[in-house]
Amino acid sequence: MVPVVEVYKAVLAELKHYNTTSMTPDEFNYHIWIATLEYVKNRYWAHEQHQKQIDDLSVIKVVTDGIAGFPAPLVNLGPAVAGQEYVQLPANYLHLLAVSVKVKYKNQPCEVDNTISGYISATHLKDDFRFTIEDDYYKKPSAEWPNLYYDQRGNRLTFRCGDSIVQDVKIAYLRLPQRIFFDVTNQNNVDSEFAWPQTLEIVKHCVISYLETIKDPRVQSMLPITERNFLQTPPPNVPT
Repeated sequence: MVPVVEVYKAVLAELKHYNTTSMTPDEFNYHIWIATLEYVKNRYWAHEQHQKQIDDLSVIKVVTDGIAGFPAPLVNLGPAVAGQEYVQLPANYLHLLAVSVKVKYKNQPCEVDNTISGYISATHLKDDFRFTIEDDYYKKPSAEWPNLYYDQRGNRLTFRCGDSIVQDVKIAYLRLPQRIFFDVTNQNNVDSEFAWPQTLEIVKHCVISYLETIKDPRVQSMLPITERNFLQTPPPNVPT
C-alpha cells in the first residue's frame, strides 16, 4: 500500500511538469477516483493477453471459495426449481472473470439423481443463442461443461443446466478498488491499496483527467483511455 499523502505529493510533482496550477485536496479526491477506475478498466482491457495486466489487478481480484479469507461460495437465493435459481453478486462487484456451479443432479446421463456434483465450470450464455440452445443437440443445457450456462441480469446470475438444480456458485471477479481519499485533518485518510508502480500509473491518469478539465484541448490523451471498455471478444483488445 502507498500512503495517500505520498500519492498526493506525486500528483503535485507530476503537475509541475505541465507548468500549471496546483490541485486542491478536494480536486485530488475526485480525480484520483476517476483515475483509479480508468486504470482498472485500462488494465482489464488486455487482461487475457498479457500477464502484466493480470498481476497489476491481483490486489482487487476475489474468488468466492472461502479460502485465504475470501468469501464463501454464493448460495442459490431462488427456488429449488431448475431454471429459476439465482445468486446475488457481491456489493463490491466490478467485473466477472469466471463462474463455476455445484448442482443437484436430475435426469443427467451417467449421474445418479439427487447426488451433488463437484464444481462445474459455467459458460456465459450469449444473447444470440438464448432461444436456440434448447434445439441444438450439441449446445443443449446440461449439468456438464461447456453446456452449463450462466446469464447476468443486473446484479444477479441465473443458470440453465437442464433438469439439475443449482446449489451454490463460485465466482472469480474484480472488486471495486479501495477509494483513495486525502483528508486534510489526517483523520480519515484512505491509502492506495496498489503498489507504487501501479499507483504511479494511476497518478498519471489523475493528472491527465485534471488537466483536461482546466486546460484548452492541448491535452487529449484521456479520451482514448475512457473509451475503452470491458468487452473482450470478438476480437480482444480492440476498443469499441
